[in-house]
Amino acid sequence: MGGLARARAHEQAGRSPKKLIAAVVAHIDHASPPPKDLVLVWDMERWGALPDSGGILDQDAEIMNRSRVLQSVYKTVNRLRNMKGAEIHKLTDGERRVIGNLKRAGYL
Repeated sequence: MGGLARARAHEQAGRSPKKLIAAVVAHIDHASPPPKDLVLVWDMERWGALPDSGGILDQDAEIMNRSRVLQSVYKTVNRLRNMKGAEIHKLTDGERRVIGNLKRAGYL
């Protein structure tokens, strides 16, 4: 019974999307702890498993959407921060859109 009372990471009351995105950027730029939502994304990738039982259509749409956004932000910002010199010209159009959105929102 004790296990039922303890919420899993993806079931806990989440922070706002803005705070989550800021936390992802802070993790990359300042080595702060990653948000639990990003750790969930990494666990899903590592184990090749979804957070809940069942197939993709059985998953919580909000969690899956948030996971896609955080994964995109993490991969794009991490790649940008590790580029040197002219490598910046190798960014894809999608990565450029993510960076542009992050800049307009004040995260970068």
